[in-house]
Amino acid sequence: MWESYVIYQSIKAAEDMFAAMKLFPDSADENWEKFISNEKAKVNLDVALIMMAIEKGPYQ
Repeated sequence: MWESYVIYQSIKAAEDMFAAMKLFPDSADENWEKFISNEKAKVNLDVALIMMAIEKGPYQ
């Protein structure tokens, strides 16, 4: 969701969403809402970090 018409609740929400999308660029859903709240952005970043940890494993 790199389009400029997405509204983020805050700068932190935008930063979290972009960080999550950079970790998993192919997993971005094109049907996401046009408003991203702080909570949604935080959850998406947390999930992306968890997925990254699972894929890489603790010792890689």
